[in-house]
Amino acid sequence: MFVIFAGNRDLTPAEQAAKEQRKAERAAEKAKEDQADTAKKAARDNEVKEMVWVEKGKDAVKARLKDPDSAQFKDVYFFRGKDNIPMTCGQVNSKNSFGGFSGFQHFVSGGSSELTFLETEVKDFYKAWNRYCTK
Repeated sequence: MFVIFAGNRDLTPAEQAAKEQRKAERAAEKAKEDQADTAKKAARDNEVKEMVWVEKGKDAVKARLKDPDSAQFKDVYFFRGKDNIPMTCGQVNSKNSFGGFSGFQHFVSGGSSELTFLETEVKDFYKAWNRYCTK
């Protein structure tokens, strides 16, 4: 009975080095792919957080309106200004006490009604707008 183990022969130093090089290259490529996947996931997570923040801001704006159900939004975006404070910025139109739409006005929202400012309610509104919403 003869048994041949062709695959188990000793590798020359050059063959061993080449094998280790290929193994290291595969590991480096895998690490690069993992890093790219992690970056993509972080970007997606950040987008989701921003979308949630925008919705919180819109809800906070609605809480300050006379007729929240009539709110119409436009040009709404998430922004972190110079202070790195997350804000929802945009414009809103809603019905007034007489049942007519009052026209679009700018708003700045920090995610709660206490941290939400409407253009028509704040005398120096554009100071807040320029600080928190200017790109």
